[in-house]
Parts: sequence; structure tokens; C-alpha cells
Amino acid sequence: MSGENRKLGLIGATSAYLVWGFLPIFWKMFGKAGGWEVVAHRVVWSLLVMLLLLVIFKKFHKFKETFHYFAEQKQYAICLTLAAAFAGVNWWINIYGVNSNQVVELGIGMFLTPLISVFLGVLFYKEKLPPLKWASILLAFLGLLIMVFQLGRIPWIAVGVSSTWAIYGALKKKN
Repeated sequence: MSGENRKLGLIGATSAYLVWGFLPIFWKMFGKAGGWEVVAHRVVWSLLVMLLLLVIFKKFHKFKETFHYFAEQKQYAICLTLAAAFAGVNWWINIYGVNSNQVVELGIGMFLTPLISVFLGVLFYKEKLPPLKWASILLAFLGLLIMVFQLGRIPWIAVGVSSTWAIYGALKKKN
């Protein structure tokens, strides 16, 4: 990777984590709106903005090509539709968690997500992990158990947010 690409990657990753970090503050402003209403607005406005950008940059033909491809590749379309559904549920859980003042559970979910992702990779994609990686996973899992113990209850928000995101990732990896 070139130095310029590495720099752009670092800027992109830092920007994404900053945005994700501040999203709970943004979602809290929509406390009166239901979680599904916020998700629906996110989907509809994103679609409209993307369509507008496709028109502005004269790439609308790509939108049509995608629909033709989905019609031909039904398994691909089903897999992406399932991934989109899991992403939507994940967004709703995030919004619900923030608006019900369960941000600590959302934080626990951030630690649980990579563990579930690794588990799904080993289970469905037959990924092999060397002993040192298994040891690091065990340590992360033990740390997670300590957080859950300190919480004093099963963190359902954490389980929901992490499992939906890990399943989304596994479905996207399939394609």
C-alpha cells in the first residue's frame, strides 16, 4: 500500500469512527420519533440523495444495470436483501438503545461484535486461526464477561446489535 493510500485510509477510518461515535448524540435528538421511523427516513433520504448524485454525475445507467444484475442473479439479490434487513434491524437497535438510555449496552456490543464475527467466520467460512489468535479471542471474551458481570444482567441490546452486525458482515462476505 502506498503512503498516499495509507494516509487516505487513516483519514477515512478516523472520520468514520468519529461519525459513529457522535451518532448517538444525533439519534438522541430524535427521541420523540420511533426507531423504525428514523430508519425509514435514513433509507428513503439516502436513496433520494444517491439517485440525485447518479443523475448529477451521469451514472444513472449504473442503477439500471444493478437491477438487471439482481434479476439475473437471484441468490445474490436474496443475500443482499437479507444483509440489508439485518443492517436495518441493527440501525433500529442502535437508535432504540440510545433513546432508552442503554448506551453502555451498545458499548458492550462493540466489543462483542468482532467475537461473533470471528465465530461466524470459523463456523461458516471454515477460517482457521492459529493458537495465538485463539488466545487473544479468549482474553477478549474474558474481558467481555467481566463487563457483563459488572452490568449485572444479560445485555440484550449488546447481543442484538452485535449479532445483527456480525450476520450482516457474514452475508456481505458471501458476496
